[in-house]
Amino acid sequence: MDFGRVERLVFCCKGNICRSAYAHWRAREQGWATASFGLDARPGKPANPAAVAAAQRRGLSLDAHAACDAPTALAQAGPGDLILAMEPGQLQALRGRSAAQLSLLGLWHPTRPRPHLQDPYGRGPGYFDFCFGYIDACLSGLAAHAAASGRPAPTPTD
Repeated sequence: MDFGRVERLVFCCKGNICRSAYAHWRAREQGWATASFGLDARPGKPANPAAVAAAQRRGLSLDAHAACDAPTALAQAGPGDLILAMEPGQLQALRGRSAAQLSLLGLWHPTRPRPHLQDPYGRGPGYFDFCFGYIDACLSGLAAHAAASGRPAPTPTD
């Protein structure tokens, strides 16, 4: 990973209404330039109500979220982007479609990396809480790796 090239984090999942939506807005809150999309997203769809509730429990609002589809996001992606998928199959679907660097978000967890972060859609609040907590830890791990490579830390927003 060449963190010197990373200007923006772009999160990818299936529908862009749960995992990537949460990661997008949490990373933005932490000061990263961000975007997100879903491989099967319906453009403009708001975040899933269960995701909104789970994010609120973690002090984050997803009220401004509107889903973005892959063709739109990939047309805007460039070499300064790091696209972070939630599942290996999603990462495979992105190969060769953009000049962006690609990775799996779950591999950045500081103590328990995993390549597959199960979709919480349709699952209970407990799994949403686990999933979003895991995403938070992955973002911390990603920031630590970026800092260790000499990339300036993002400035958190209020």
